[in-house]
Amino acid sequence: MYELKSLDKKFPGVHALKAIDFHIKRGEIVGLVGENGAGKSTLMKVIYGAYQPDGGQILINGDAVRFANPRQAMEKGIGMVFQEQSLIPNLTVMENIFLGYEQQFVRLGVINWKEMAKAAKAQLAKVKLDIDPSTVTSKLSFAQRQLVELAKVLTLEERVDGDLVILLDEPTSVLSKDEVELLFKLVRELVTRASFIFVSHRMDEVMELSDRIYVMKDGQVVDVVERGGGGADANRSSTRWSGGTSTSNIIGSSFKSPTIPRESSSKCPASTCQAARRISRSGFTPVRSCASSEPKARAVKRSCAQSTACSAPPADA
Repeated sequence: MYELKSLDKKFPGVHALKAIDFHIKRGEIVGLVGENGAGKSTLMKVIYGAYQPDGGQILINGDAVRFANPRQAMEKGIGMVFQEQSLIPNLTVMENIFLGYEQQFVRLGVINWKEMAKAAKAQLAKVKLDIDPSTVTSKLSFAQRQLVELAKVLTLEERVDGDLVILLDEPTSVLSKDEVELLFKLVRELVTRASFIFVSHRMDEVMELSDRIYVMKDGQVVDVVERGGGGADANRSSTRWSGGTSTSNIIGSSFKSPTIPRESSSKCPASTCQAARRISRSGFTPVRSCASSEPKARAVKRSCAQSTACSAPPADA
């Protein structure tokens, strides 16, 4: 459905994207991961039309396209939910949803607010958000504003003929666990309406939600891993992944453990447990904790040493 072939992007002194091959099928959720500076943001901006590639092809349903700006990308069904959020706080929810497309509600030079509210209500229903469309956006919680952003992107359904591709840029960065679960449930339901590209630094979330993951490093795709058989028809409850799923592949760099001084106590040093908790928040597969009194850390698999202290988990997430 949507494909990039040998895509290149250069800035003065920087080769940001190098021969990127990427594709997403109808109804699929694709993860995009890599360390800072890997090229994820640049790739997202090329897909969304904010940047123009210097080489390669962008294909939609086999046809080559080129976007001069994000509006042209939106006209082809490409939408983006921004990490920083693009809503204007002092506008109402319905004004934000239809910002730039108010003309459809204008009658004799006057906006029909009742019609706009009705249309906004229908968009909010797509994301299961039951709020008054006339609410000022600044009064909403972050999670509610994010759903309004998603509802805004879904208005593309009524404006384009083809399939939608929605980019989610770090959508869970400030959400609680319950809010993340609700968002993921919603995204899984919305694959009947759109395909999704999910960018996040939280590996457990990317692996939970995605059908396939592209791993980037230094402007290149260095690995592609798939869940089970892969593809939009794959069982998303499956925990099996094919391809190079090592942590160094996923993150795009090797880990180096800091030197932790050994102590006479049988428990790990406090600094080690703190490092483990930091790794836990970064999201890796569960491992045993250093001490029974500490919560289990989510980190790259490392067992505690049999001596008086254990070595620290890698701190470079």
